[in-house]
Amino acid sequence: MNMVRCMLFASELPLSFWGDAAEYAAYILNRSPTRANEGRKSPLEILTGRAPILQFIVVFGSSCAVFVDTNKKNLQKRSQPGQIVGKSEETKGYRVYLPQAHKVIVTRHVIDIDTLNANDSDHISRQLALEEEAESVRGAASDHGSTVKISQQLDESEGALIESSPAELKLRRSKRKRKKSRRRMEADGEAASSNRGLEGALAASAVCANDKHDTEKEPANFAAARKCAESEQWRAAEREELASLEKNNTWKVVKVPPGVRPLHTKWVYKKKRNGAGELQRYKARLVACGNEQEFGVDYLLTFAAVMELPSGKVVLAVGRIWGVPARHGDVPNAYVKAPTEEGLEIFLIIPDGMEFTAAELAELGVDDVSELGLLLGQSLYGLKQAGRLWRKLLLGFGFSQCLTDSCVYVKTDEDGITVVGTYVDDLLVTATSNARVNAFFADMAVLELKDLGRVEMFLGMRIQYDDKRGYMVDQEHAIIEMLATHGLANANSVRLPIGTGESTSDLSDELLPVTAGVDPKIPTVKDFQSLVGSLLWIARGTRPDVMFAVHRATRRTHAPTLQDWKLAKRIARYLSGTRDLKLQLLEDAKEIAEVKLCCWTDADFGGEVTDRKSVSGVIVQVQGMTVDRQCKKQTAVALSTAEAEFVAASIGGQDVLGLNELFKEIGLSVKLPIEMKMDNQAVMKQLTNEVSSSKAKHIDIRIKFLRDYVEKGVVVPTYVGSKDMLADLLTKALPSERVLALREKIGLVGGD
Repeated sequence: MNMVRCMLFASELPLSFWGDAAEYAAYILNRSPTRANEGRKSPLEILTGRAPILQFIVVFGSSCAVFVDTNKKNLQKRSQPGQIVGKSEETKGYRVYLPQAHKVIVTRHVIDIDTLNANDSDHISRQLALEEEAESVRGAASDHGSTVKISQQLDESEGALIESSPAELKLRRSKRKRKKSRRRMEADGEAASSNRGLEGALAASAVCANDKHDTEKEPANFAAARKCAESEQWRAAEREELASLEKNNTWKVVKVPPGVRPLHTKWVYKKKRNGAGELQRYKARLVACGNEQEFGVDYLLTFAAVMELPSGKVVLAVGRIWGVPARHGDVPNAYVKAPTEEGLEIFLIIPDGMEFTAAELAELGVDDVSELGLLLGQSLYGLKQAGRLWRKLLLGFGFSQCLTDSCVYVKTDEDGITVVGTYVDDLLVTATSNARVNAFFADMAVLELKDLGRVEMFLGMRIQYDDKRGYMVDQEHAIIEMLATHGLANANSVRLPIGTGESTSDLSDELLPVTAGVDPKIPTVKDFQSLVGSLLWIARGTRPDVMFAVHRATRRTHAPTLQDWKLAKRIARYLSGTRDLKLQLLEDAKEIAEVKLCCWTDADFGGEVTDRKSVSGVIVQVQGMTVDRQCKKQTAVALSTAEAEFVAASIGGQDVLGLNELFKEIGLSVKLPIEMKMDNQAVMKQLTNEVSSSKAKHIDIRIKFLRDYVEKGVVVPTYVGSKDMLADLLTKALPSERVLALREKIGLVGGD
């Protein structure tokens, strides 16, 4: 039973396969040399007089590919992944468990991947992936009006699963020679060169993509960094980080006092890239586990704000208006520049990677490194109060915080204005003149601020600037990385992020498993949440055209179903085909006296079939540039179209009023009144006091909120036809022609 237990645990198969494991263990033992027998012969050899054949013995539970159907069409899948659970005693063949079909079959048409070398395993994996994408390849070829000929025709009569060169692997097949028909030979001759060219192009494109974008995953922790192929690069990054922290006098190595509970630390790894997505350097950051801190012991006050994405685009817009494109600054170990709070002592456990010699331990008066700790003299990433201490440090340079966004800093004097947007240690800097920007970097030299020049990459967004076209912002690399992470790099693209007739999942749909099972292709809840999180960041950054679809997916992160997973994959496939789209910012905005703000508001009345709640859509623009968008499911059931539109209009009003205040704090005037574009005449009449209805009393606060600003001349409702309503893209699924038209009006243009 020891063999049975080891087989089950090593294969990670359920305990219900104990019978198969026991049979296979007996099969192996009967063919294994036995010390009790003369000449250490196996029991089978003693019985039959012949030495057993061992070449068909494989690892229990080993992954394999199984040829399962001879009646498939040429481009349909002819194999399934499986796990070998034994050798059949009745017929020649293996007993194979098929996770997709949830059954065990006996077949001879098996390739055991565990008996191949690493290169052959990769080859089999690629072949399986190609089989799964056969329909996608065919669809892509038809879209371009071309025909793809596949030369690797599987010979059903021979039972071959995957063809390969003799040098790569040997297939168990009949030795009887078969004569090819003339048509088969002609087809093979024509298709061979075509398929070789196709495979070569696919391989070359994959290599080029990896060279440029480097989709190798970043290690999740210290142990993963030690095991990965880039361990030496990460070691060097760790040494650089520790040297920088020690140079800054971040800590002192001391013996931990009795009764003190030091905080743990963690390494965070990140690859830094330029605007083209090319790898520039490896960054390792040591962070404290702030979740272990205790109030009053390790911290007093906290602060964790980061700059809003719309505020970052406002900083870019201000630079365009002033004719001084924003520059990118980076503060190495920014949080470490600020001292810790007075009266508090924070101890850390010695981090992984920091080593001490016996002489150093003796000098510190300890026998083991576990007795040591780090007493912080400066703040450190991960501490609850680190952000607040960093903010106080910036205020010491004469800047004041904006009330609208506390991560936007402004410095005004008789010479002009300087604006700085901060996202942790990344800075966006612009001013009324280049001289002021240069002066800022000179003043911040005491913090070792790096001037990275005109901003090219910020928060994963590639930013390109042209004097004529303005800013062009995209997230192509983020899309490529997301596709590679979730196995969708070769997925066929689709024309729409969500189908017009696609319904939401319900309780009858199959839920995704919480933990991974036997079949690695079945996604888990964590896989869904990870994919949707990436999609949400891309949608908020530069892709308002997928906002509605992503918004629908985010509502299912607590209990996703297979239908929800298909929706998330569809959005990713849409982004794959439109990855070169760029959001154009401020084509004509130089030397303007007043900034023009406007917002578009719309609602899909009762659009959610399950609860009949409406969906609000808002787009906010600065000088025609889309800086913010909102897609929200309304919290209450609207009783009329006008009521749903009122809720959407109030959300849009809050957004534009906030941006109006931000521009005021920066020192720029906004042209009043601000246009609020809507396609509902009843709402406009209510806002301008032309009519009054008792049916709207239950939303009286929203009406009075907007009406007050209309009377003050701050905002004005403006009618636009439903055909021209940009926010319609954020409220419902639309046909492809409408999506193409609206996304161009929003500012999404091709990469050329």
